[in-house]
Amino acid sequence: MVTPAAEISPPTSLPARRSLSGERALLAAVFFVGAVVRLAPVLRADFPIGDGGMFYVMARDLEQNGFRLPAYTTYNGAGIPFAYPPLGFYLAALVDRVTPLSLLDAVRLLPPIFSVLTVVAFYRLARTILGPGLPAVLATGCFAVFARSYGWEIVGGGLTRSPGFFFAVLAIEQIFMLYREGGWRRVALSSLFASLAVLSHLETALFVALSALLFFLAYGRNRQGVRDSLLVAVGVLALSAPWWATVLAQHGLAPFRAALGAGQSPWVGLVNLIFLNLSQELSFPGIRALSLIGVAICLYRRRWLLPAWLVLLFLGDSRKGLTLISVPIALLASIALSEVLHPFLQRALPAERWRNVLYLGLGAYAGFYLILSNTLAIQLLTQPLSAQERLAMEWITIHTPPSAHFLVMTGDDIASDRSREWFPALTGRISLNTVQGTEWFPTLWQHIGAAIALQACNAEDGTCLEHWAAQYHRSFAYVYIVKRPALRLDSSGIYVQFPDSQSDCCAALRHALQHDPQYRVIFDNTAVTIFERLPDHAQARAATERERS
Repeated sequence: MVTPAAEISPPTSLPARRSLSGERALLAAVFFVGAVVRLAPVLRADFPIGDGGMFYVMARDLEQNGFRLPAYTTYNGAGIPFAYPPLGFYLAALVDRVTPLSLLDAVRLLPPIFSVLTVVAFYRLARTILGPGLPAVLATGCFAVFARSYGWEIVGGGLTRSPGFFFAVLAIEQIFMLYREGGWRRVALSSLFASLAVLSHLETALFVALSALLFFLAYGRNRQGVRDSLLVAVGVLALSAPWWATVLAQHGLAPFRAALGAGQSPWVGLVNLIFLNLSQELSFPGIRALSLIGVAICLYRRRWLLPAWLVLLFLGDSRKGLTLISVPIALLASIALSEVLHPFLQRALPAERWRNVLYLGLGAYAGFYLILSNTLAIQLLTQPLSAQERLAMEWITIHTPPSAHFLVMTGDDIASDRSREWFPALTGRISLNTVQGTEWFPTLWQHIGAAIALQACNAEDGTCLEHWAAQYHRSFAYVYIVKRPALRLDSSGIYVQFPDSQSDCCAALRHALQHDPQYRVIFDNTAVTIFERLPDHAQARAATERERS
């Protein structure tokens, strides 16, 4: 008996079957590579890579509070409202509670796992926007190896960012189809995935909102589109209410007002757009170049959606824009590959045998190059806190008072400073120049300014520390100084050890404090020197004389 589908579908030819088989093999390879580049840096380490100390503490706070949202987190003794979207914390706490894995294991492993799942979610989105076939596979390949699609997602702080990105991509696919096709199933799934994005990370929630606005303007400007938009909005508010209603009841609007002012100016995104700072690739930026060709093709053919999406994300979220635009960037790069390079090679090499050989060679080289350039671009970002530093922090928990206040001197950019973020989490002591969490305070920029000002003391002496403490009305008892190059952004947005010729960010300050009678070394190993600040010079001199005698 012949089915209706068979009656209207032509029989599949052998070349078509070979083509489909080849696409499936390529897609499997893409998923494998995407998993390897995301999991390898994490599996090599025995500790969460990069940041994540504050989120580790918040997950612990949640678990210790019986999985009820606390009013405040214990992190750094700063009275930080527990206002972060909590889904990632619940997941980590559940892993710690119901599996043999520890909470640290959960913070280490959950971010890359969700990042791998995001590659699969992106493929669904690419099929939806570009259609099934080779273009969707090529777009997924670009997304899988593009450093900005996973660099900040697989580190410890990706405990919130990575699930948020995953659910946002799922939500965007459903919203796109909602405006194109409609249907109650699309409304329900759009509401579910968008609410999970909201409950994971505020900036991925903004990603969904900006994308939904664009899709509405492109496809939903009708009565059904307005109705479905309102239904999804109500659904998201209802499903995320247990979080935001609790925060409002505990703190009012103040934390959310502060968070709204914590982002960068839209002018930052505009400058990045003008100077085409669309990626952070070493050497020749292959994916960025392909995406710009894709933009040109879309504009020439009056296909405005993807270029408009790129611009909207850049201007709408300057802080996380470089990560969010990895979605349209990969789609645009695929357009360049499938609509320019592929037809050109078909015309240049009509013989299928030689064309396949060239495809294989070019594909292998391009894949190797893109994987290498993108993984090298984030290799410093994805380093864990060293074992020697963790040993120093363990020593602090044993040998210093619980109320002790520290200055943590590293020279790193605030966003990449794993020592300053993990210090309060692993020691239980207060770091006066750790800014994580202060985005929920209206004084965020004062905290950032104070932290930046203190870093200037790395090239000075103890007098600089005293002046800083007096200027910012802060009292400290200990100074924690790392022994490593400073990690900072270069002009292309890639983290580098700066300056390259210096192996120790803080050698000048360390040397000065070693000869300052108001400070004495209480711990020293290959990674850290810890100084105690003595109460006054008289006691310092007496201590020095006792040591000499």
